[in-house]
Amino acid sequence: MLKDADVSTPGPAARETTLREMFVGMWQYARRYRYILFVLLLGLSLESLYEVALRYSLKFIIDNAIAKADMPMLFFILGLLAVGAVIFNVVVVGCDYMWAKTGGRIVNDLRRDMFARLQNLPLDYFRRHPSGDLTARFNADVGNIEGGVVVSFPMALMAIFEIALT
Repeated sequence: MLKDADVSTPGPAARETTLREMFVGMWQYARRYRYILFVLLLGLSLESLYEVALRYSLKFIIDNAIAKADMPMLFFILGLLAVGAVIFNVVVVGCDYMWAKTGGRIVNDLRRDMFARLQNLPLDYFRRHPSGDLTARFNADVGNIEGGVVVSFPMALMAIFEIALT
């Protein structure tokens, strides 16, 4: 998965990775878990759907139930919101657990490939590059990728879903 260019050190000669290259590279690792990711996308869409429905329900509560003093309508809407809240929380907890587990697996696959690539490098590479740079790649850089996979990517998808639904 990793190529020779992936092991270069930052500096003036280093080429920056484009956003497209980053997503294509991460897809190499994420596609192993595509069925789990599909379930997670469904869960995120349900989360977004509930949040949008919650906002729109206020219109129905105020216009149809409170303004017209229709108590059965008010209780019906509040009942739907309560059932939706229970389902929403179950989906949120399940999705968070699955995102963390799947993100951890993706990052472990990345670390395993990085380590395998590191084992095949010539000894001259280790003389030219300080061990602190290598440690930073394994710890800090991959940790940032994990944060993006587990936290930032799902939040971005939810924002896109909510924009599409409103």
